[in-house]
Amino acid sequence: MKVTVNVYAFLRSRTGWGSREVELKSSYAKLVDVLEVIPELKEIVIVDGDIDRAIIILVNGRNIRQTGGLDTMLTEGDRIDVFPPAAGG
Repeated sequence: MKVTVNVYAFLRSRTGWGSREVELKSSYAKLVDVLEVIPELKEIVIVDGDIDRAIIILVNGRNIRQTGGLDTMLTEGDRIDVFPPAAGG
C-alpha cells in the first residue's frame, strides 16, 4: 500500500523533504505505521507517546484528532498532510 506524506513550512527543512511517497508492506495500516517508516518526522510530531498538540495532521483533508489519532486507519492512495503551528495576526 502506498500513501503520500506532505510536510509544510519549517518541517520541510527539518525533515529534508516536502513530499514523500511511503510504501507499507501491509494493506492494513494506521497512521502510526507510517511514522515508524519516517523516523525524522516521528521525532518531530510525537511527544510523550502522542501527537504534539501544536502539530496538525490531516488524512485526506480530515483532522486525525477526529478520526482516531495515531490509530487513524489508512487505505491505498491516502494523502497525509502535516502542518506546524501557525503564527501571525
